[in-house]
Amino acid sequence: MPSDVSLSVQLRDFLLTNGGRMDSVKLLEIDSSVAYGYDVLKSFSNGNLTEGLFIDPFSSILFKEDMRNRPDTFGKRIFIPTSVSVTRVDIMDSNNYLLIGTLESDHHRALSKRIVKGLSDALQEVAPKSFCRFGGFRRNMMKCPKMQICSNDCAFYIVRFMEAYDGNRESIETLSIPTNSSLVRSSILHQLMFSEYNQAAPLHPDIEMFRQSDVVDPVA
Repeated sequence: MPSDVSLSVQLRDFLLTNGGRMDSVKLLEIDSSVAYGYDVLKSFSNGNLTEGLFIDPFSSILFKEDMRNRPDTFGKRIFIPTSVSVTRVDIMDSNNYLLIGTLESDHHRALSKRIVKGLSDALQEVAPKSFCRFGGFRRNMMKCPKMQICSNDCAFYIVRFMEAYDGNRESIETLSIPTNSSLVRSSILHQLMFSEYNQAAPLHPDIEMFRQSDVVDPVA
C-alpha cells in the first residue's frame, strides 16, 4: 500500500471510471493468474464479490516474500491457522454477527467442523503424514476486524488476515483494516498491481502515474 493512501483510491477510481478503454488492458500477471481491466471492474467495484483470480496471486506474493525474507521457515507457513501445541484452530470471520442479529456459533458450530475436517483430510491426501491431523482440534473464534454489513468485502479481509497472521492471536486482534469498503479494496488493488512480482509491467502509462506521489489526473 502506498504511503499516500489517496494514490490507491485514485488508481481504483480511474480504472472503474475508465472501464471502456481499459477493459482489454492487461493489468496483472502473477504466475498463472492474469487479469484485465474488465476483471478489475467486476471484482473491485463496491458491493461486488471478488474473484479468486485476485486471491491466488496475493497468496503467491506472500509465498515469494517468505522465500526471500524468511528463508528459515520458507515453505512451512500455510494459511490454515492451526496451533499444534495447543490443538487449536483459529477462525477469523469478518462478519459482524451482533449487527446481523445472530451468533457466531449459529453459523460455525456444524459448518466449521465439516470445513476443518475436510481441510485436514485433503492435506493428508496430497501430503501424507507431512501435517498433523487437525480435524478434531478445538475451534477458536478469534477477535478480528469486522466488515460493513452487505459490503461483500470478506475476500479482502481474508487477504489481510493472510498477510498478518503469524500463529499468534495478537497479530489479528491488533490488526487494523479500514471499514470503508473503497479504502480496503483500493489498497489491495494498488498492492497487487504495483507488486514487484507483477509480470504485466510495464503497465499502461496512465496507470504508472499512480505509482508516484506526484500523481496527476491522466484524463485532465
